[in-house]
Amino acid sequence: MQKDTLSLFIKLSKHYKVRLFFALLMPAMAVTTTGIIAPYVLSIFIDRLQGGNISLSNSWGIILIYVGLVLVGEVILWRLALYFAWTLQIDIMRNLYVAIFNKLGREDLMFHSNRFGGSLISQSTKLIGAIERFYDMIIWQVTPMVTTIIGSVVTMAVFGLWQYAVFLIVYSMIFMVVVYIGSRFLVKINQKEANASTKNSGTLADMVTNISTVKAFGNEDYELRRASKVVKDWHDKSGKLMWGVIKATGAFSSIYVLGAIGALVFAVIGVEYKIISLGIVYLMFIYALNINRQLWEMTSITRTFNRIIGDAHEMTQILKADFKLIDHSKRKLTLNQAGVEFKNVDFIHDLGDGQQVFKDFTLRIEPGQKVGIVGHSGSGKTTLTRILLRFSDITNGKITIDGQDISQVTQQSLHKAVAFVPQEPLLFHRSLKENIAYGKNDASDKEIVDASRKAHALEFIDDLPDKFETIVGERGIKLSGGQRQRIAIARAILKDAPILVLDEATSALDSESERLIKLSLDELMKNRTTIVIAHRLSTIAKLDRIIVLEKGKIIEDGSHDELLKNNSVYAQLWSHQSGGFIEL
Repeated sequence: MQKDTLSLFIKLSKHYKVRLFFALLMPAMAVTTTGIIAPYVLSIFIDRLQGGNISLSNSWGIILIYVGLVLVGEVILWRLALYFAWTLQIDIMRNLYVAIFNKLGREDLMFHSNRFGGSLISQSTKLIGAIERFYDMIIWQVTPMVTTIIGSVVTMAVFGLWQYAVFLIVYSMIFMVVVYIGSRFLVKINQKEANASTKNSGTLADMVTNISTVKAFGNEDYELRRASKVVKDWHDKSGKLMWGVIKATGAFSSIYVLGAIGALVFAVIGVEYKIISLGIVYLMFIYALNINRQLWEMTSITRTFNRIIGDAHEMTQILKADFKLIDHSKRKLTLNQAGVEFKNVDFIHDLGDGQQVFKDFTLRIEPGQKVGIVGHSGSGKTTLTRILLRFSDITNGKITIDGQDISQVTQQSLHKAVAFVPQEPLLFHRSLKENIAYGKNDASDKEIVDASRKAHALEFIDDLPDKFETIVGERGIKLSGGQRQRIAIARAILKDAPILVLDEATSALDSESERLIKLSLDELMKNRTTIVIAHRLSTIAKLDRIIVLEKGKIIEDGSHDELLKNNSVYAQLWSHQSGGFIEL
């Protein structure tokens, strides 16, 4: 767990080695200046006081040196450390943001359907915060601690107090070992607390995302009870983490006392045998206090490190994992006539671990042909569009467009060739203009207006106070279902792709809106290969061809009139319609 996270942090910083070097060097120099050299200068001043050979006139030099050291350390070196640390961190965080956007944006729909959207956001935020805290810890805690210990030991050894120098080394090592051992058992507790915290965020996001459903069913109390259980689990795990920290820091405090005792013993012995001066005694105490203070930071460093590893773990594993859906080549899909063919296709949900939808499925759609797909729920209609768009990979067989295997061309070029209107269109929390232009990023205002007019969305857009600049809310919640559908259709019209896929694209519209949209779709489908999935059979009655699916198999294939004459499943569906919908 630690290895993966640390590898990611190192990888992100490898382009900033020089800046990282200076971000570590400046605190080390600042600590050396103010914590090692400045106290030594002051010890000389104390020795002069003890000897009585001192006056203001012969002390200006040492005073100026001391003040100069403090000013250089505190004013210059620490500010430079802040500059290098800050610029290093924001650049690393920028790269991490981009990596997360790229990973989550390119993951397949199966990945997202198996995870809370809120949890992914929480995990991303935690990882960003973790890497910031990691470099804060290294720069502002670890570097000063190491510098203080090494500087103090070297200085004492230079003065011939090698016994005290050895004591400082042994004491520091014992303290570090105790802290390391004491903190190891906190790692798992910390991970459990972090996971529970992520679940908190995911549960809240799930409720907020579906707040309309919660309100419609009057289930506010139910959601509160459900959330309370999740929060209680986090509360319990957080309490266990607290007691673990209390026990560990109790052991650390016991070792901490040894440092103070050791300094006192060495000072008394040194003075008793006239080995050291009063200035050196002062220096010993200052160094001992500084080392103790820095070693006590080990407890904070350990807690911070464990929290960093816990917070970063989940998103680190996501970033580390390979994409399930990858481009097997850099070849782009090139279209001539846009014929589509499913050849002996097998498909099983959940990467082969779920329900089998298609087995040895074959279907050819001629270029420019308009095909309707109907069938009861679970027959495989929507799945057919998902595998055509390669939202999921098939288990066996081949899907081709103009003879090109879609698994052997880039996903982006495939998606550029298909205009897709989903069953439940979701919009970005952006303006209407931006949502419509998503079909063509460089669309002009005129193109956006024309597409809106063809989709009969302009009628309600013109009634809005901010027109095309209206913010639609998260997932388009400020618009009605029919309005969202028309925006999605306008987006598809603007995309102007050679293949059109409509997944029950008029199911959310009232009869008048459906009539208007059907006129637009008739125009849109001209000279395009079109696949229409609908429960409202009137939508597809005039198409060239209708396919009836049942449990992933084609049981009928023909025109509307031909299938009615067969007096089979399609004819029954047609006769069972009430108000244009299939009664299931």
